[in-house]
Amino acid sequence: MKFLGNSESQVANTETWNGSSWTATPNINTARGYVGHAGTSTASIIFAGRAPGPSTSNAGESQVANTETWNGSSWTETTEFNTGRARLGGAGINTATLIYGGNKNPNTLAGETEFLGNSESQVANTETWDGSSWTESGDLNQVRALAAGAGTITDGLLSAGSNNGSTTYANVETQVANTETWNGSSWTATTSLNTGRTQGGAFGSTSTNGIVAAGYIGTGYGANCESFDGSSWTEVNDMNTARNGFAGNGIQTSALGYSQDDPARSGKTESSSKY
Repeated sequence: MKFLGNSESQVANTETWNGSSWTATPNINTARGYVGHAGTSTASIIFAGRAPGPSTSNAGESQVANTETWNGSSWTETTEFNTGRARLGGAGINTATLIYGGNKNPNTLAGETEFLGNSESQVANTETWDGSSWTESGDLNQVRALAAGAGTITDGLLSAGSNNGSTTYANVETQVANTETWNGSSWTATTSLNTGRTQGGAFGSTSTNGIVAAGYIGTGYGANCESFDGSSWTEVNDMNTARNGFAGNGIQTSALGYSQDDPARSGKTESSSKY
């Protein structure tokens, strides 16, 4: 299942994949971009994102805490999580979900202000979902947004992302290679990727069998793929199309990836039965 939308034009479109083609289905209730999601084509959850502002430009956009669940035919609004944000990571299923990192707007009531014209900061917050409510949990070691994550609510893996060096507001970001694993209560730093990147896709069922693909690598869009065995990353076959803003579903040996943010803006879909 995929959800469409970006910072230029947030939309509510939803599509499902049957193994060979995409089919349009009922829209989500709140149009947004840079969302997090987990689950399957018949039991999904979507959370957070950047909601549109009052104008056609990016001005006035806000990070939201909205959560919606999908039962195979319709979307239902449910409990909001604690820290509204966009560009966050997520893993798990629609009744047991892990979310982490992301960007949030400044809290002007707490004295936070914009810095160099950028109205967002990166966060390390982690929250878990039990099917009815969200609970704050252990923070990431590396503050970041646009990370690639996979796994479950008790056994997660995340890597890559963008980092501005702190939780203060800044518009200078770097692509990171840091990797962390999740044991159900805390994050532990482990071996870094070979190639730092942001907005890549991640696929895997546990913290010891993941794959990270594509993303922005600092000099342009990448097609690089790396496989993780629980202790080290290994370069494997590249994707057919270098791209950024990559998303998808699946496991290390059977994955589906999609993105329209390749140089041709093509929206190509790729699948992998083995890297």
